[in-house]
Amino acid sequence: MADQGRTSGSTSPEPRRLRNWSLIVGRVLLVWALLEAGMSGLAELSGGSLLGVDAQHFALDGIIAALAGIGFVIDGSVRRLTRDR
Repeated sequence: MADQGRTSGSTSPEPRRLRNWSLIVGRVLLVWALLEAGMSGLAELSGGSLLGVDAQHFALDGIIAALAGIGFVIDGSVRRLTRDR
């Protein structure tokens, strides 16, 4: 009697959709790029250096993170579109 909830005729919740890790990584990288842009602006306002790193370094890190994030988001979007068909 304890197993009544596990009958084969019961409606189980829908299977979870597979996580699209490419989209998740891409979004995290894009947020990181925004943080880097903010740090670059703060470094520029504080006289050219923040935490021992100059504004140009923060800006270049932000550009690299943004490009990688865009690539991951595009990859994840293409995979989602081809999987749904």
